[in-house]
Amino acid sequence: MAGYLAQLRDAATAYGDRLGDTRLLPLAIALALHLASLLVRSGVWCGILRAAFPEREVEMRPTVWAYLAGVGANALAPF
Repeated sequence: MAGYLAQLRDAATAYGDRLGDTRLLPLAIALALHLASLLVRSGVWCGILRAAFPEREVEMRPTVWAYLAGVGANALAPF
């Protein structure tokens, strides 16, 4: 058990060392593109809901928040 904990500590240290090597510009571009992807997908879901319920007014903002909450829940559910 002690060997496993030592390996885990070494891995966490190596991860932290490599995390410091991250360049900010590529990271910012990747995060912006990921956010744009999420916004486009939520817009698609808004269109689907508008087509499914033509008699109701479906707003974009609640759809975006609901989609982002679902993405967050799906990211945490495996834990």
